[in-house]
Amino acid sequence: MKEWSTILWFGRNNHNLPVVLDDMAAAVSWLAPSNNRYVILGMLNGAGAYEQVGGRVYRVLLEANEALQRVHNGHFLDIRSYLVSQANQNDPRDQADVAQDVVPSSLRSDSIHLNARGYSLVAEQVQRLLVELTR
Repeated sequence: MKEWSTILWFGRNNHNLPVVLDDMAAAVSWLAPSNNRYVILGMLNGAGAYEQVGGRVYRVLLEANEALQRVHNGHFLDIRSYLVSQANQNDPRDQADVAQDVVPSSLRSDSIHLNARGYSLVAEQVQRLLVELTR
């Protein structure tokens, strides 16, 4: 199992920063050094008021993503920022979401979960990074 490509995407349901960092470090240490084919996805913020720009949860999630990127550089994928950048420029709901630095409505099935298009974009980015890691 350690030789498989691994996608680590967790912390969303428990965004306690020390716990997330410790859990991720444990997962990576179990994989490494025998496996370099792993991707760590950053956490997404939802459309709720606490998770938008300036909200308490927003700040915690961004701090967690920044810490994960710092510690796991090269394996970390800031999928949240990428998805925000994929907003439909002609959709007023998407533009309102971008103003709050939230994944656009056109890529979500509810306030936090992605829809098929959102997950397709995630898969494309994961594949791109896995190809880079195996060169």
